[in-house]
Amino acid sequence: MIVRQRAGFTLFELLTVIVLMGLVLAIAYPRINNIATNSSLRGARGAMITAVNVTKSSAISSGKCAFLKLSSSSVTVYTTPCQGGTQKEIVSNRNFATDYGVSVTLTKGSGSALTTDSLGFDPRGIPVVNADTAAFTITKNGQTRTVTVGYYGRVQ
Repeated sequence: MIVRQRAGFTLFELLTVIVLMGLVLAIAYPRINNIATNSSLRGARGAMITAVNVTKSSAISSGKCAFLKLSSSSVTVYTTPCQGGTQKEIVSNRNFATDYGVSVTLTKGSGSALTTDSLGFDPRGIPVVNADTAAFTITKNGQTRTVTVGYYGRVQ
């Protein structure tokens, strides 16, 4: 009698491995998705803090007023003389929706003289209207992170 060596796997063994892999992925997917969401929010929050700090430092270094304008999750930073004049863009249309997949909103106190989509700093690095704080809310998949700019320009 001749004994043959069997090479390969049976169909049952392959199906068993595929089913087990499917179960592991089904259990792991929500966790992986949550990690990706947290990573996007963390990156977007860091980029927003950087944009606020760039706005503040641009005001100080240029001796002019600097503004951060938010429009549909896109941020633009520009300087302008405090009494009016020509604007100079520093950061142009940094889009948080395409870069991080998040939406950004700006909430300010009722005492703000600026429009609801702008945050301004004077040449000393103090918010133009420091009667109340401003908060950028970054949202993705029901999770949020916040960047708060205090009365005297402190970013938290």
